[in-house]
Amino acid sequence: MADYKNILFIRLSAFGDFILTLGVMEAVRKYHPDAKITLLTTPLFEDLAKQSGYFDQVLTMQRYRFAEIGKWLGLRRMMRKQRFDLVYDMQQNDRTKILRLLSPAPARKNWYRGGATSKQVLTITDSRVFPIPDMPWMDGDTGAFALKPPFVLLVPGAAPQHPLKRWPAENYGILAQKLAKEGFQPVILGGPAEQEIAAEVAGHEDTALNLCGQTSFGDIAALARQALAAIGNDTGPMHLISAAGCPVISLFGGTSQPEQSAPNGKNVTVLRAIPIEKLPPEDVWQGFAETIRKSAAAGAETRSA
Repeated sequence: MADYKNILFIRLSAFGDFILTLGVMEAVRKYHPDAKITLLTTPLFEDLAKQSGYFDQVLTMQRYRFAEIGKWLGLRRMMRKQRFDLVYDMQQNDRTKILRLLSPAPARKNWYRGGATSKQVLTITDSRVFPIPDMPWMDGDTGAFALKPPFVLLVPGAAPQHPLKRWPAENYGILAQKLAKEGFQPVILGGPAEQEIAAEVAGHEDTALNLCGQTSFGDIAALARQALAAIGNDTGPMHLISAAGCPVISLFGGTSQPEQSAPNGKNVTVLRAIPIEKLPPEDVWQGFAETIRKSAAAGAETRSA
């Protein structure tokens, strides 16, 4: 193994991809135990990265427009001072190509090996190759939430640029009603931008707990460890929920491929319809029932072992 002393790891976005890369981060830390490892990421993930313990330093960059030359040059100056001798580029997009071009010529050969196919990129985030590690460092305080176990997490949102990934809020509302009728508390998660969607879901069932915009990453992980299951769209929080060990039912339309984008976990059920609106609530309920049956069976097997 080459004696690399100063390593850069790049993972800018998105949330789900960041979670999927945790296994690679852990592997890099173990492979280079004596190196100084720096993460370049966005401010959203700074605290998360620091809590992980995988990095000696965390640098952040905003999502600069390509025309913002001054900001790119400022980033170049910062990177030149670091004098990295090896880079793991998990982003592999136009922005990291610019970083490569801006790097000093003597180090450029180490910035990026290039030529990776999409299959190779998928392999490096495949949980069978680099399992997502346990995350005891990612935790939160759920004591302030009015939880009434058993509860089920609902994640009805998706990134604003991906509206076609959203199963209709009305359908989530129907599901919330069914959950409550069967004795499960629906708990709705999402970011501040998804308040309207969450309110529509909660409006169908007055026992639903709407935590949209109230949870940190640590809170979501803590809720996932306590929840019976989670049902949600192809969105970042579902990756965290699954990684925390919660059984998930992941809903897909036609904008992404489940084999590439589904959460990695021990109990993941994928339901898909194209378009996603054609996925009936009855099918999702059946998927939920089968998921909790499998989870209960696995728990019984573990206890008897």
